[in-house]
Order: sequence, then structure tokens, then C-alpha cells
Amino acid sequence: MYFRRKAIADNFLEYQRALIK
Repeated sequence: MYFRRKAIADNFLEYQRALIK
């Protein structure tokens, strides 16, 4: 479950990065 949570967090960061770009 921890790994899955980390993956979601990474995806969220990438999503925010795309918005900022």
C-alpha cells in the first residue's frame, strides 16, 4: 500500500508540474 501511495504522490507532482509549465 505504501508503494501505491508513493506512486499516486509522484503522479500528482508530475500533474502539478504540467500545470505550471
